[in-house]
Amino acid sequence: MRLNIGCGNDWRAGWMNIDPSPGSAADKVMPAENLDLSDGCAQEISAMHLAEHLGYFRTRYFLSECFRVLRPGGRLVIETPDIVKACAAFAGAKGPEEREAQLGWIYGAESSGMGHCYAFPEELLKELSRRAGFDVISTENRAYHPGRAALRFELRRHEEDRAAACQASLRKAVMKAGLEDFSREELSSARDEAVDRACAMTLKGDAAGILTIAAAPAVARLAIELMGEAAKKESVAASLLAHCGGAALAWRALLAVQAKGGAQGSAFASAELAYEKAALRALETDKLEPAAGAAELPPVFSRGAARAEGELLLGRALKAAGAGEEDGSGRPCPQSVPGALRPAAGGIFAMALSFERDEPRIWLEAGRYFKAAKGKAAAADYFMNGLLALEGLPGIETRDAMRRELMKELG
Repeated sequence: MRLNIGCGNDWRAGWMNIDPSPGSAADKVMPAENLDLSDGCAQEISAMHLAEHLGYFRTRYFLSECFRVLRPGGRLVIETPDIVKACAAFAGAKGPEEREAQLGWIYGAESSGMGHCYAFPEELLKELSRRAGFDVISTENRAYHPGRAALRFELRRHEEDRAAACQASLRKAVMKAGLEDFSREELSSARDEAVDRACAMTLKGDAAGILTIAAAPAVARLAIELMGEAAKKESVAASLLAHCGGAALAWRALLAVQAKGGAQGSAFASAELAYEKAALRALETDKLEPAAGAAELPPVFSRGAARAEGELLLGRALKAAGAGEEDGSGRPCPQSVPGALRPAAGGIFAMALSFERDEPRIWLEAGRYFKAAKGKAAAADYFMNGLLALEGLPGIETRDAMRRELMKELG
């Protein structure tokens, strides 16, 4: 069988034409990252201008699905815009019309499902393909349309690749369990990290190590289940961890650490260690204290998720401070804040800093709030912590601008 995945209106005779859109010319409507097809059913897959519509994380799942459904030695052809040439053409355009034409190629069309989510430079797509279990046979420069440069990759599935097979099985399990919808990058990133780490440990037979992965405990649990009888004890412990809150066990440990500027790394290390100890305790004793408010915390534990929560809470705190109400709107606070607490602006600022210690702006705005509410002395510690957090801020100009604001408030 030959598969034309992401066919759109390019229906091909002799192929199974697949697309997620019911309005397309597809024979089968299904997502590229979660194919309803049996293992090893195809000898060839064509994916013309699909990857740029999927985005980075969906494309990793798509490549794993291609590995799963292709026979050993099967052929995969991918074509995608040449982002390097497109950007060069934009920079060298002679006028607004030429620039606009390249923007349409870089970002896609403003029609449903036609926008581009990600651009894949040649070296990145080659690396992702190799990691997914493919050899790169050839790369060809092509013109999709005049003035629209593209890259075409011909790939061959490895005859045998335990690492790629493990990733394909685990990613399929993640999709079947409904854990991944690709709606929030920080969550997808944490799950992707967990897949990579769990598969590396699976190949070593280290089920106990998988159990201690705090980034995405639900993914770790699936990896352990795929190990079968060899990891029966760890599977029971993984169920106990899930019952007691999963990632919430790590979040509660993080939130219990006193907030200090620039200390996010050490706070995270402490929380990850606490989760590891909880996981080993679940394995050894079958007893574990549940984490409070698990449903109100992110389902993954990562620096990216903490940053997102901190930024969300900063916005709510600023709104609450400006409105002079509990949450600034009369509506419930964000999911990170337990509903029963409904803290005023000061409490929301404190919660934001408990999630993200290395963002100077949170320290700055919290200091300004307390300076107005309680006076300069009460705010000084916030501004000093903001200065400590500056070292993690990218860009010299950005750091200097923030330093000036903090020093001004201190002065």
